[in-house]
Amino acid sequence: MTWIHAVTQIALAAIGSSGIILLAGKFLLSNFVQKRIDFYFSGKLEEIRAQYAENLATLTADLKSKADSRLEEERARYASGLESLKSRLQKDANEELERIKSSYVIQQEIKKSELNVEAQDTLEIFKIRREKYPPLVELIYRIRNKARDTLQEPKPLNASIENLKELATQIEEKVFQLRTYLDSDGVYLSVHSYKNTSQAFVRRLEGYSALRKAKKDTDANEALAALQNLYHRLDEEYAHTTAAIKVLIAAKQHTKGTDSARE
Repeated sequence: MTWIHAVTQIALAAIGSSGIILLAGKFLLSNFVQKRIDFYFSGKLEEIRAQYAENLATLTADLKSKADSRLEEERARYASGLESLKSRLQKDANEELERIKSSYVIQQEIKKSELNVEAQDTLEIFKIRREKYPPLVELIYRIRNKARDTLQEPKPLNASIENLKELATQIEEKVFQLRTYLDSDGVYLSVHSYKNTSQAFVRRLEGYSALRKAKKDTDANEALAALQNLYHRLDEEYAHTTAAIKVLIAAKQHTKGTDSARE
């Protein structure tokens, strides 16, 4: 520090007292200006800080307001979308429920219709059995009896043969008329076979009668034996055919069967 002090002394000696005063004035002025500048910038800094704080608060409030507004918009849109989805799902569920109900109602109507048709068919079957089957049984009975009585005649009469032919024709017509019902009841084959046997018996009877008229006794005796065998077959078919039909006439329930044959 000695050399600094020496330099300072030399400078002061060279400047003199007026220079010292001048330097002192400059120093004071510089110090004043610095304080004013510091004061000015200190105020400006505070002002800037205050302005910044105000702007920041405004910006924060604005951002918060926008965020809140956007949040409310999103909530509203979500709520609207949720309600729309709920409404659509409810609509779809209602439509599906209506479809199921409609389908159920339709199925019920179809079932009722089927039951009604089945009931009508059953009533029709019962009606046919009660009204049409007894005359058929009677016709089967008359053919068997007429065949038996004709065989017992010493010489078959033309009237007996014609009467038996008429009965065979009648049963053929009955079989055609009642085929559907007889087939459904499972007795068509039996009745059809009885019809064929009765027609065969009539043909054999006509042949036997012709041989008797021609006095061909040997051939006539052979024809009579064959005719008697055919009658026994007719009598057997009569027994189980009439029994089956009588069961159907007395039945309380209709049981469908399948029984068909070609003519």
